[in-house]
Amino acid sequence: EWSVGEMSSIQTIGVRSILISEGFLQPMTNNIFGVGYDSKLEFFNTKAFPIPAHNELFLQFRTPSYGTATISFKDALGRLISQQSIYLNGQTLEKVNISSLPAGQYYAVINYRVKGILTSRQDVFEITKQ
Repeated sequence: EWSVGEMSSIQTIGVRSILISEGFLQPMTNNIFGVGYDSKLEFFNTKAFPIPAHNELFLQFRTPSYGTATISFKDALGRLISQQSIYLNGQTLEKVNISSLPAGQYYAVINYRVKGILTSRQDVFEITKQ
């Protein structure tokens, strides 16, 4: 039995300064075929605590610029339980009241829209509510 990290048939083709592989184990580079890598994405950092949570969940955001985040709480089956949007200003600590949720497993799905970054980003945290 093989996993992706153990595959032995990965081939790489090199022409001048361009390397092409089958898509596995590629390093991040600044520019491949004119597609840019935005170094601002490295400054995203989000933490959720405490886990397990009781009545409050804290979300700590570090973003390279200001923008918004939409926080969606979903149950174990993926059904939307609640949703809210917050303003991000680079360093944001948001307290989320989860006292109305029954005890169980949830997913906090966070979608970001940050000024100056063309792509969106999504983080998912598994939350245990006691």
